[in-house]
Amino acid sequence: MPLRLFTLLAAGCLVACLGPASAQDRSRQADEDACRPDVFRLCASAIPDETGIVACLNSKVASLSPQCRAVIAPHRSSGSAVPRP
Repeated sequence: MPLRLFTLLAAGCLVACLGPASAQDRSRQADEDACRPDVFRLCASAIPDETGIVACLNSKVASLSPQCRAVIAPHRSSGSAVPRP
């Protein structure tokens, strides 16, 4: 019985450790999905340079779709790093 309890606790810790990373991956994927059409429409010349894509999107905020602007604009006003699409 103690071995089973240890196994369950170990599995629980593993799931708890992996949970936030998975949430971050889903969040980043949602950001990428929101901006992908704008990247191809406005910043295709910057592909595959992620830094160039982010700079391009930042320079064309007025032309971004509402979904991508929601990803990019909050980061511009706060001065924090913009997530890479």
